[in-house]
Amino acid sequence: MPKHPALVDGGVGYHFAERRSYGSLAEMWERFSLASLGGCAYLLLASTSHAACTIDNDCPGDSICENNTCAAAASPRSVATNPAPIDEEPRTRMKRNRGKRHSKAMMVTGIVMTSLSGIPLILAGAGMISGQSKVVVGSLAAVGVLAGVGIPLLVIGAKREPVQEPPVAASLTPWLSPHAGGLGLRLDF
Repeated sequence: MPKHPALVDGGVGYHFAERRSYGSLAEMWERFSLASLGGCAYLLLASTSHAACTIDNDCPGDSICENNTCAAAASPRSVATNPAPIDEEPRTRMKRNRGKRHSKAMMVTGIVMTSLSGIPLILAGAGMISGQSKVVVGSLAAVGVLAGVGIPLLVIGAKREPVQEPPVAASLTPWLSPHAGGLGLRLDF
């Protein structure tokens, strides 16, 4: 059997370069069929060897999982007829603490500019394919400008700022004139 010259000259050895006969097409088909049947048998064995269930969702209907087997539920699950009242205070507090966006117009402009930066990028790719270097340079410059301005606009505009609640204040001011006197009450909220 002839030896591969690159392996012999390179000092690796010649036993890797010997040709090996894989037999006829019928022998190859036989090996392929046996390997496929073995793989199917392994998958079938692996799929049936696991436990019947691990959690209640693995069992059908109202059955529950006990000791890796599905068993009938001891009693029907109770449903609360009078659910506990929902505390509205945390919800309003969460809305109040989220703040408002810095600028909706900046955010929308940033989204539009960043989205439009894909068009010159496609044009740059087309210019590369056709070999037009001026189109490529101009398109990449447009991508840089659109993305370079759009992304900061988007980030700054989307930033949430805390809502400053007006201070609650009350003042009681006495007043006096030559003919009358009294107290003035002012509430700011």
